[in-house]
Amino acid sequence: MTVSNQAIGGRTSRRFIEEGRLTTILNTIKPGDYLMVQFGTNDGNTTALYPDGEPYLVSATDFQGFMMQFIQGARGKGAIPVLVTPPPRRSCTGDSHTFGNGLAGYAAAMRTVATQTGAALADLNAKTLAYLDMIGCVASADFFLLNDGTHFQINGAASWPASSPTACARPVCRSPLTPGETRRSLARWFHRSKYMTVVSSLVGSSLQSP
Repeated sequence: MTVSNQAIGGRTSRRFIEEGRLTTILNTIKPGDYLMVQFGTNDGNTTALYPDGEPYLVSATDFQGFMMQFIQGARGKGAIPVLVTPPPRRSCTGDSHTFGNGLAGYAAAMRTVATQTGAALADLNAKTLAYLDMIGCVASADFFLLNDGTHFQINGAASWPASSPTACARPVCRSPLTPGETRRSLARWFHRSKYMTVVSSLVGSSLQSP
């Protein structure tokens, strides 16, 4: 299987489309390919601006509209869209086992769109939050970059159960899997496809065979 990582940092769902990046994907994607889409982390930034003055902030309603564009664009090419909810930040203090979820609104928006359209959904937000609550604030430090509660380091990107979306054929996927089980499930899900495109506002992670 070939993975085409079209992710680029610092982009909202709106900005990604405005820059023509979705068009570029749709010009090359083929029937039977999978398009995995994850946004929300930058869409929720209330203060940042792009050099041309456009704000990062995207309302939940507009966000749903942009997700629809990804789904409709992929399906128009015979490809299979998969929405991946954004993982929460490391929002905790001390050794708390209760984490904040500032991206809950965008995750909920993705769930709504998935339900409305029948698109597949990998609920990485819910799965990650449950895992963080389980291991606690202190242990979670090993999964994020130093002094950075947003971006994963190697352990966070490859080792822990919440690092990869659960794959299944149903519209909404929430079953807890170990890392090995997740990789095997993903491999089974995508074994019919020779090509998968990954779109994210964060850093794309590789998929490994079982």
